[in-house]
Amino acid sequence: DAATFVLAVRRERSGDELGQLVLDIANGGELDPEESALFASTVYGRQSLSVRHLVLLAWLGHIASNLTKCDRYGRNRRWLRPNVVAVVDGLGFATAVSQQPGDASAIPLGTETGVAPVLTGVRSVVVSVVRSVAKPIVGLTTVLAVMAVSALWFLGLRHADPRKMTDLGLLSIVSPFAWLAVGVVAGCFVFAVTRPVLRERRLATLLIGYIVMIHGATPVAYQTLRYSWAWKHIGIVDYIERFGSVKPDIGALDVYHNWPGFFSANASLVDLVGVKNAIVLALWAPVAVNLLTMAALLLLLPTLIPDRRVVWTAVWLFFLANWVGQDYFAPQAMAYFLYLVIIALLFLHFRRHREPRDRGQRDHEPRGRRLGVVGLAILALMMTVISSHQLTPALMLAVLVLLILTRRIRGIWLAVLAIAGQVLWLVGPASVFTRKQARSLLESFGAPVENAGATLRNTSAIGGGQQLVSLAGRAIVVLMAVLAIVGVVVRFRRGYRDHTAVLMMGAPGLLVVANEFGGEILFRSFLFSVPFLALFASSALLPSGDAQPGRFRTGALACTSAVLISLFALAHFGKDNAYRFTKEEIAASTFLADNAVEPTLLVEGTGNYPGRFVNYERFVYVPIALEPPENIRALVKDPAGRLSQWLAEPRYKRAYVLITRSQKADLALGGPLPADTLDRIERSLRASAKFSIAFENRDAVIFTLAAVQP
Repeated sequence: DAATFVLAVRRERSGDELGQLVLDIANGGELDPEESALFASTVYGRQSLSVRHLVLLAWLGHIASNLTKCDRYGRNRRWLRPNVVAVVDGLGFATAVSQQPGDASAIPLGTETGVAPVLTGVRSVVVSVVRSVAKPIVGLTTVLAVMAVSALWFLGLRHADPRKMTDLGLLSIVSPFAWLAVGVVAGCFVFAVTRPVLRERRLATLLIGYIVMIHGATPVAYQTLRYSWAWKHIGIVDYIERFGSVKPDIGALDVYHNWPGFFSANASLVDLVGVKNAIVLALWAPVAVNLLTMAALLLLLPTLIPDRRVVWTAVWLFFLANWVGQDYFAPQAMAYFLYLVIIALLFLHFRRHREPRDRGQRDHEPRGRRLGVVGLAILALMMTVISSHQLTPALMLAVLVLLILTRRIRGIWLAVLAIAGQVLWLVGPASVFTRKQARSLLESFGAPVENAGATLRNTSAIGGGQQLVSLAGRAIVVLMAVLAIVGVVVRFRRGYRDHTAVLMMGAPGLLVVANEFGGEILFRSFLFSVPFLALFASSALLPSGDAQPGRFRTGALACTSAVLISLFALAHFGKDNAYRFTKEEIAASTFLADNAVEPTLLVEGTGNYPGRFVNYERFVYVPIALEPPENIRALVKDPAGRLSQWLAEPRYKRAYVLITRSQKADLALGGPLPADTLDRIERSLRASAKFSIAFENRDAVIFTLAAVQP
């Protein structure tokens, strides 16, 4: 402290750099009487340690402190040269540390007591400087390597021809060499996460690269927005932009008008960014959503198992296993991200007590005045979820109540306010939809077998490629469940009682009891369980504590990653022959939107096409695939006669029949009608004098009634 004070006063007086002041004193510079008295009064002075050594120790402390607290010092040459390099060179330390131990002739400080600690400190400073300079270089090398591999991946996608896609989806058109790029990133992540020293920045870079490659593949390969529901969601944003409000009783897509939070936010974002519509935002939404989910998982999972190696591996496994595909431009994607953030905040600030865990875990008991602020923030996030989605709030509130009843967290008042907010929303803004769907909701409640059966399809009734796609998704679920069970047992035997994590893993099963959710309830349950399945799966694959994984565990993680990536490629992208859309199909939908006058009848083969993204309220939509069986049989028997009756209804100002490539692909992949149904209808309408073609290109045709009826 005395030496630091002297150096600080000298720097204030002279303005010289610290390194020059250290050299002045260390090389025998004179001290004024006050400085000499100060040094003589120190403990080191009474132990006959020289002033030179005191100044060098102060210098070492200052340098080490700066290098430790901030990386920018190690990268700043203007600071390193005068303050570190100048002292090392000026006192001959570089020569000293390069000689063999014990060579006194190479030590310029003499052999008196205290020299060894100083030289040890010098070596530490030199090593710290080298590491501080090398760290950003290594980090930059990782970034550049990931960018280079990603460029190879995207280059392979740009040369892929979507029109050659088979019933295996994206997997069928991408070169194996391009998939090799994904394998390289995966291999690097497995290698990095199993090293003795965990480099979290490197892991983050690799994981971000993987997310960008996988979820940025479709906009690069198809050049258009994937998945028909994303187009419909753009239509809701377009409606809000044009009218400035929603219409809960609108009819088509009325559920979104009753839960408009997500769409209102995006309408504001479109205005803020200044783009024409939300298509630009939606195109890259999967990348953004998954990056946000990654951040939420890194916030949530350490509150359950604080082992950083386990956490990073769990986040990695999550993105390999989450094939459900609810990460596109949709309210459920935003609600899912907020759900993870809400649970993380509950565990961080409302934890009632800790379970037996790894050493060094932070205490999560609520503290002081911050509790109220955090509680209000959580309540605001909950209301955002409640106003944006129908399913997520139900699970969110159920989990909140379970955590309180099992005494995992505090905050009864928070649960009461959240439940009150949900009830008020159902009887207020969403009352129109609630009254209309109350009966069906009550009928499906308490019927888990029937709800689950609505999700599972008989794979023998679909084509060979789609059998593999369906089985791949189920295989991921089974593999993750088995690994998670093993992980729970392993941690139990190690002495951990992860009751909270197990509760979070099993809680989504309550959804199966509540509703079938359009035949997707099992998928949604898996989606909410997979973060915690991945957490226990990583525990099964890694050793306990801070031990480095051996060759066997590293190999097991590598094999598991390879299997999951292969299954994910099938399960997530296997239906892309129907989920992708061409510019020609978009042109057909644009023609309809531009020429529709409310009300216009639109008969469509299925809803699987890029439609309803603009002026959608002008149409009355009649999907043939959703008609009652007797109507479908009559229509297939006489397409021209039946459809001419539908289009001739006097209440419609205009009427069209739309048939697209993607609708046919939907049926070919196992849709609700025989695969050749739309081809038969199209041939019949082309041959009939009752119909004329209003619009046609190679991927879409629009029929309307002929001007003169025979």
